[in-house]
Amino acid sequence: MDYIGVREEGRFPWLKVTKQKVTKKKHRTIKHDSIESLSSAISRNEAVVGSNKPRSFAVSVTLLSFIFSVAVMLIAPRTSLSQLAPFGPKGDIADPRFSLDWSQFRSDTPGLTRLEVYYKIANTGLSFLPHEKGFVARYKLTVRVFRDNQQVGYETFKREKIVNSRARTKMYSDFVLNLVDFDLQSGKYRVVVNLEDRSNERTAKKEINVKLSNFSRSKHPKISGLEFLYSSKPAKESDRFFRKGDIVAVPLVDRGLQGGADGGPVLYYFEIYQGADSALNVIVDTKIKHQTKGLVYHDSIHVMLDRPQSKELRRINLRDFSPGSYEIEVAVYTSEKKMKRKKPSFTRENAFSVNWSLEGRVRHDYETVFRQLELIATAEERRTLKDAKTPEERIFAWTAFWKDRDPTPETKENESLQVFYARVRYADAHFSTPHRLGWKSDRGGVFLKQGRPDEVNDQPVSASVGAYQIWFYYNAAGEPLRFVFFDEYGDEDFRLQYPYDGRRR
Repeated sequence: MDYIGVREEGRFPWLKVTKQKVTKKKHRTIKHDSIESLSSAISRNEAVVGSNKPRSFAVSVTLLSFIFSVAVMLIAPRTSLSQLAPFGPKGDIADPRFSLDWSQFRSDTPGLTRLEVYYKIANTGLSFLPHEKGFVARYKLTVRVFRDNQQVGYETFKREKIVNSRARTKMYSDFVLNLVDFDLQSGKYRVVVNLEDRSNERTAKKEINVKLSNFSRSKHPKISGLEFLYSSKPAKESDRFFRKGDIVAVPLVDRGLQGGADGGPVLYYFEIYQGADSALNVIVDTKIKHQTKGLVYHDSIHVMLDRPQSKELRRINLRDFSPGSYEIEVAVYTSEKKMKRKKPSFTRENAFSVNWSLEGRVRHDYETVFRQLELIATAEERRTLKDAKTPEERIFAWTAFWKDRDPTPETKENESLQVFYARVRYADAHFSTPHRLGWKSDRGGVFLKQGRPDEVNDQPVSASVGAYQIWFYYNAAGEPLRFVFFDEYGDEDFRLQYPYDGRRR
């Protein structure tokens, strides 16, 4: 049986991001079997995306740029490999319908580590059919764990979910949440999760790479994985889901938290395992770093390790946290002296994101809101958004903008809005450079308007030409599109080449 949850209003999905290395030797082609169905709902033909260059070819494009664009279009290989970075399942935050996360703890079996794989399936990720109680979705989930390409873990089960109204079948914030666990030896593993919609036989596949620690008793204390939580409460005898001893810890699979004045805390759980000769009093040091601003939070507390295992539930207020990606680091020290010398006995890190409520963004960071919407707005809409001066006028203009794009106005959900801001978060996670956030980049601009490409030719740097990518959109409204990006300066800030609108000349 699965945990059935409904996300609090105002909180939006964010999926785990796994950074991947780009090989410098092999050519890669990335192809996707599905296209975001809401692309046309949030895009308008008048928008010019992805570049600060003028539209005039005569003024803005050098002969070298033009020759390069034509050349790579002609010579780029078109073989197809499926689901590779940066748009594959390891880092796909553009689709909040099906997401994974994981953590690790000491197993009850001596010498083993318990791997917990969390999954969340939004109603929009399933097909619902009429049922005597409303509507029913039936699905099958299969989890496989591999080590060195050898399967070492396997779980599969069939489930169904029943909702009482058609409106709930279209809600991102109504979801199924559960976990699958495995007791394994320490080491590196690949977890492959397949979701099969039994109503229409469609499948979705996600993969995560994990590294499990050895939590066997050692000289110094160790820390389990850091598990971000959606909620927690004292456990009752009847509670079956997500029990961690005397508490119920419901995982926050997408790791998306709300900051600002109307936000809540970051809530996370971990365990400290006593060392063989460690002092009873240890220091737990916590640091949080923003992706561009650096250290934004730091605290140190003393913890009594008077038992083999200490369960820790922590909250940190996010009121003063600006939107963006963060990394939390938790380290345990056995003395003040070792802390001053920066010699922890064990350190654990994990990533999460902070989002302001959309109303908070409109009120306090309207310039960014406007610049993002400018990429998909019509000329008339841009004028309306720009002319709004007071907070009330801006909220009204922003609300009207998204109301016109709501594919299901009869529900509280606005799927177009959610997909767009998921794209913003994806762009920031994958296309950012030290001097610019990802959504502001050329690739980010195209991604915000067009969504995930159907195919990507990704060519690393060679002796004769620099690195470049070609993005293909086969089912775009009107005609197929093709965008060419060139890494001009070798800094992974790929610049869009002519034609900037992706149409063939």
